[in-house]
Amino acid sequence: MCHYTAAQTLPLAAESSEKFFKAFFLDIGLAQRILNFKQQEWMLEGIKAGHLGGLAEQFVAQELIAYQNQLTKNDLFYWQRDAKNSHAEIDFLIGMNGIIIPIEVKSGKAGHLKSLQYYLNTHKNAQYGGVKISECGWAWNDRIRQVPFYGIDNWLDWLKHQEIRYY
Repeated sequence: MCHYTAAQTLPLAAESSEKFFKAFFLDIGLAQRILNFKQQEWMLEGIKAGHLGGLAEQFVAQELIAYQNQLTKNDLFYWQRDAKNSHAEIDFLIGMNGIIIPIEVKSGKAGHLKSLQYYLNTHKNAQYGGVKISECGWAWNDRIRQVPFYGIDNWLDWLKHQEIRYY
């Protein structure tokens, strides 16, 4: 379960809600099987664009859970703003080294980051900036760090052992 949080302070669970959540499956391979993805088809024809976003989020959720301390309760959090004619959602939020880091997941290399920009502009606690996880390589643009799918664990490990650079 990935629970909604207002994301104003740590711990993220302090401002979370049990009413609002996104559900992720135990394993991306099992999720693909339940969704009836046939390996032969998607290896030859590719996965349809409409399914890529969900699979990318599933993969990142699995990586974030795998990185957490296995001796404690593991939590995933997301943030969203629902206002008339204006919706914004941050796929994941993590609390590390005393700060909140918003994470956006994009299935391809391209993708707008309007929600991430909105979050960074409206949350004073986002001094580290945000993270975009996608097929892109490693990069640092303005206040957004780009992390490739294959580098999630390396980035989290690096982050855990660094003093955070604030912007």
